[in-house]
Amino acid sequence: MIITRYKINITRNKVKKYLENQKKLKNKSKLYKIGCFITRSKNIKIDYERKLINNIYFITNIIDNHWAETDFKAIYINNIKKYSKTSLYYTILHEVLHNMIKRYDNNNLSEHLEHKFMYLLNKKLI
Repeated sequence: MIITRYKINITRNKVKKYLENQKKLKNKSKLYKIGCFITRSKNIKIDYERKLINNIYFITNIIDNHWAETDFKAIYINNIKKYSKTSLYYTILHEVLHNMIKRYDNNNLSEHLEHKFMYLLNKKLI
């Protein structure tokens, strides 16, 4: 599939809808339950109001060969990768989930714990 801005927008809307549904479920959401399990605390914060999802750009990165990356202000989709609709969805969701779960004292999870969280949420996120 050739990635276009149109396909990015469709996928962005699907990710937004998923996050809105999780937000409506509050303490019954899968994000909350797995977040509590990973942090070993019921006192966590989930940042649903992030603007990261609205800033998606293309990059060409042959050296690192990543699917995507984030600086927590924007998501950068590597345009040398071959994406399907499914892989694009999970790639964008993966990047959005980085730094979304916070401990009670507003500290972020380590990248290792974030990836464990994502794996438990859905194996396709890794």
